[in-house]
Amino acid sequence: MRSGDLPTTGLNICVVCQDYPTPARPDAMAFTHARNVIYREAGHAVTVLSFGAQEAYLWDDLSVLPEGDFTAAQLSQFDVLVFHAPNLRNHLRFMLKNGAAIRAKVIIGHGHEFIDAANQSGQPYAFQLNFKMRLKLKALALYDWLKVRVWAWYFRSQKDSRLALVFVSEWLRKNVEQCLRLKLDDYVNVSVINNPIHPAFQESTYDPNSPKLADFVTLRSFDLPKYAVDVVVELARRNPQWTFHVYGTGKYFDFNPPPSNLTVIKKKFRQVEMPELFNQYRVGLLPTRWDSQGVVMCEMACLGMPTVVSDIPICKLMVGEFENVSYINNEDPRLPALPTVTLSRTELKRKFGAQQTVYKELGIFEHVAREGRVDRSSLASRFVSLVLGITNRVVSFTRKLSTQ
Repeated sequence: MRSGDLPTTGLNICVVCQDYPTPARPDAMAFTHARNVIYREAGHAVTVLSFGAQEAYLWDDLSVLPEGDFTAAQLSQFDVLVFHAPNLRNHLRFMLKNGAAIRAKVIIGHGHEFIDAANQSGQPYAFQLNFKMRLKLKALALYDWLKVRVWAWYFRSQKDSRLALVFVSEWLRKNVEQCLRLKLDDYVNVSVINNPIHPAFQESTYDPNSPKLADFVTLRSFDLPKYAVDVVVELARRNPQWTFHVYGTGKYFDFNPPPSNLTVIKKKFRQVEMPELFNQYRVGLLPTRWDSQGVVMCEMACLGMPTVVSDIPICKLMVGEFENVSYINNEDPRLPALPTVTLSRTELKRKFGAQQTVYKELGIFEHVAREGRVDRSSLASRFVSLVLGITNRVVSFTRKLSTQ
């Protein structure tokens, strides 16, 4: 099959996630839902297994089920299981437990799954550094140490298993191989396929002449330093002539009052609502300290609105050729003028569309489903399952402690 071609037959796909969008959290792993919508539109049956789900529900007419609703017999009916952003406590445990029932599997790495995340994503903000957080950081560093070693073992154990491993950027793949100290091609089938943007961003076009609520718009989780909301605040302080609206949730602004030209709106949006939201602003502002792709950044850029992002390698790799994107230095953020250029090249609007992303994934799914399963279960797998169970209890206890 040529890259980008659609499979010739409909697949029965089970997508396995830690979380999935809900009315309370419409942004939860939304990059996964964007794929699933396109899988279904391409003629495939899609069922979602969400470890975070407490009961079954529908999201855009897709069935989202908790783990307890799946038996081994039901799992064996799926042509392929697709594991997004896998973690040890659920995804790997599930793979080892149900290996004999899984006909074919694909793992899609989105970010922190296989890297030493504690060393790369930035230290917590000052208001977060209490005793419980410091304890949590030590536990997470220990978890990272174990995580990269367990995944390295797992990928070595999968040699000749026909496991397909997909990364959302070449930058992420290289980062993972450095952390795991593995050349992954020696053990599994590796591909690099970008996250797709939601179809709503290709169907819509930014209108610079529509009424605007403010100059800059930012969508961010407030409390994760990698999302650099402090950089947005600094830009607002340095540019009192412009207005900034920041959407998201978190406690950052409870401890760091915003300047008068920055409005904080504690709200989240479904992806289909975001093009209309962005059209109410002159510029999208999305600084970041660490990212594997930056899907919202790509969506803003493809919508066509002027967009400002951080001057770091991953941003240049993803949207470097977009004329409507400009860059800031995280350490000394300055904007010499309000960006006004919109996207004019239609080929760039399609860069993260289905043909360039999701259809390539579907080609991989059909390939592994056609090749069939090689069961790699062993005593070592059962030992690792035991270790994971103990580790999960320690991490869960530490997380509960840090939030009390």
